[in-house]
Amino acid sequence: LSDHFPALVLVTSLLGAHFAPVLGWFRQRLVPYLMAGAGALALIMSASMMARLVNGGTVGYEVGNWPAPWGIQLLVSPASALMAVTVAGVACLVAIYSTVTLEHDVSARGHGWYGAAFLLAQAGMLGLVVTNDLFNVFVMMEITTIGAVGLVVAKNTHGAAEAALRYLLLASLASTLVLFGIGLLYMATGNLNMSFIIQELPRAVLQHPLIVKASLVLMLFGFALKAGFFPLHVWLPEAHGNAPTSSSAMLSGLVVEVYAFTALRLLFVVYGPILAGTSPVRTAIALLAALAIVGGSLFAIVQVDIKRMLAYSTVAQMGYIFLGAGLGTPSGIIAAMYHMVSHAITKACLFLSAGLIIEKTGRRKVADMGGVGRVMPVATTAFTLCSMSMIGIPLLSGFVVKWYLIEAGLEAQRTAVVALVVLSGLLNAAYYLPIVWRFFFVSPNGELPDHRPVVDPAAWPQPTLWQRLAMRLEAPWQALLPLVLLAVTCVVLGTWTKPLVAYLSQVASAWLGVPQP
Repeated sequence: LSDHFPALVLVTSLLGAHFAPVLGWFRQRLVPYLMAGAGALALIMSASMMARLVNGGTVGYEVGNWPAPWGIQLLVSPASALMAVTVAGVACLVAIYSTVTLEHDVSARGHGWYGAAFLLAQAGMLGLVVTNDLFNVFVMMEITTIGAVGLVVAKNTHGAAEAALRYLLLASLASTLVLFGIGLLYMATGNLNMSFIIQELPRAVLQHPLIVKASLVLMLFGFALKAGFFPLHVWLPEAHGNAPTSSSAMLSGLVVEVYAFTALRLLFVVYGPILAGTSPVRTAIALLAALAIVGGSLFAIVQVDIKRMLAYSTVAQMGYIFLGAGLGTPSGIIAAMYHMVSHAITKACLFLSAGLIIEKTGRRKVADMGGVGRVMPVATTAFTLCSMSMIGIPLLSGFVVKWYLIEAGLEAQRTAVVALVVLSGLLNAAYYLPIVWRFFFVSPNGELPDHRPVVDPAAWPQPTLWQRLAMRLEAPWQALLPLVLLAVTCVVLGTWTKPLVAYLSQVASAWLGVPQP
């Protein structure tokens, strides 16, 4: 059975997407549990494949037993397995969170369709990281886009509809660019399978250099637009800020990460040093990444709405990923991949925490967050830990990313990167610390809701210790458990770094074609 995991990890999510509308018609409250179950199955299979690839190698699968290049090939590398684990794990926790919040964010009739959009986006993302065929990259990209647009418009408000339409139009433009790029590369190499393209690319570069370069630029531009890479981010703040909370966590925590991963995979695995290493592509990426880090942070500082602030923070955080790629050193690749995992976890936790605070207090403005920590200690503590990670405080995952970015800058003999990383930490502190300060050290601006037990005390006349704890929780455990697990994972990735760094070292070695240290 494990030999079929590369396909099953995708099929389970697609099947769940088909059953979700039917389940929503009969038992709408069970839809989030279907979403969580599909994510849990995908996580188990992805973790199994990642365990097989700890020492390198790949796991291949030929759909329908048709060999490549005639058939569709799935190929799971160590980097792909790590991204699949990240997507499935975070999606599963977001789905658990939605078992409590979905009824407040989405109309009752829309639960089934929301589950379908959620699982379509999950299936598309998993497909993007495991496929080894460029046309299926396009197909999975479109599946992800359809699901992501559905996640935005599910809020059923004017702002969400407008944001979804803008997202759809720009995502369609990005898809067109990627499709043209794939067509040009197929014209030059005669193949869509990535392994065969890699073999044909040296000849194609000599015979059709302009076509190959144009294909790279078009695909990178398209995926950068889908990832919200500065200055192509104009759709992102509105879409992520107006979507339901669970949708925002999926979009900012996973969707943009997977598009960035696909862009890096094309740059280093498909084109590799034959083209990317001898062109100004990496230099341009590094410069735009620096602008993204500074520009996204400056936009975030001036926001008054907490969800829009987090959305602009995502624009800045994408800069870290592309900066590591643009530096093109082993430490840069480690930093980029580490940040994909770290940002997926921390940004999902930040959006889920903010959503719970908004639902409990009715407050969205940063200036109105005074005293919230007194009534919502779990949510605000999780938010604080992940905020500190974004700033780069030691013992948290964000610090590890910044450390390796500084190391990559020194390896590439670009000392300005050190100053950029320090500046980025200060800019992050400028918009995260005021929120944390207001949580715990500022008096409430007006009356905050009194603490009310989640469970009616009359239901448990003689409660046990665990029942007493449940009555003191600020929200049902299904909403708090994902926050706790995500925050704890952020701490674990910041303190127990050796296993993941060693794993990513072989990814960097394979992508750059250099011996593993």
